[in-house]
Amino acid sequence: MRIINIINLKGGVGKTTTALEMGYILHHKYGYSVLLVDNDKQGNLSRGMDLYTDSGICPTARLLSGEPVQDLIHRDGIDTIAANMSLLTATYRLTSGAAANATGRYRGLRKARTRTGNHTTT
Repeated sequence: MRIINIINLKGGVGKTTTALEMGYILHHKYGYSVLLVDNDKQGNLSRGMDLYTDSGICPTARLLSGEPVQDLIHRDGIDTIAANMSLLTATYRLTSGAAANATGRYRGLRKARTRTGNHTTT
């Protein structure tokens, strides 16, 4: 399994487009299993995968809260864990309080990585 993170604090630099295109190419051209995790409260990757909903707590927020990753993946060729504005509240909760405690909570993503099987995570 390979994990690819596309990160930049600046908006409008092509992070979402890069993730979508890379996932598409890895899956459709090379036959890899791909898991895209939308970790942006705006949910543009989720919109690109036609999975965005503005109601309820999004799967990425639920993942960060400790829910089993298997229950959160939308499986349709390229597997996706979607996001929306509820991710803002989940991120705030993770980062509030003692730094050590917040760091420990981010381990939910590491655990999720080991439970997804043979996926490339972006």
